[in-house]
Amino acid sequence: MTGIDKRKFRSAVPAYVAWVLFWVVAAAINIGEIRITAHMVLLATGLPLSLISLALPHASMSAIVSAAVLAVVQVWLIDLWFSRAARSANANDL
Repeated sequence: MTGIDKRKFRSAVPAYVAWVLFWVVAAAINIGEIRITAHMVLLATGLPLSLISLALPHASMSAIVSAAVLAVVQVWLIDLWFSRAARSANANDL
């Protein structure tokens, strides 16, 4: 096991953002109990930061949007960390 391939992670970031936007739009349309599903999906895929949204009313748009924003920020920070680690590794190779 070699760990996470940073290039594959970087290519998955736009797909994850699209995934999050899909669930936010689906919750905004509000067909049936889609808000509950959207909140649970965003909580499950955006762990651990998205758990903060549980402090808001469950399945409300504010909870769904906060879970989405926190999940995207978390993925962006991981990507930023990977890119800085790659830059420092390249600097050490010189």
